[in-house]
Amino acid sequence: MNDRDFMRYSRQILLDDIALDGQQKLLDSQVLIIGLGGLGT
Repeated sequence: MNDRDFMRYSRQILLDDIALDGQQKLLDSQVLIIGLGGLGT
C-alpha cells in the first residue's frame, strides 16, 4: 500500500475490525456480479 492509499483509507485502517491487514485484503479482492436481470433497473 502506497502513501496515497494509506491516506485515502486511513479511517478504515483505524478501526480494530479492519486495521491494516483487513484493508490490504480489501484492496487485493475482486468481485464479479452476474445476472442481475430486471432487478438492476
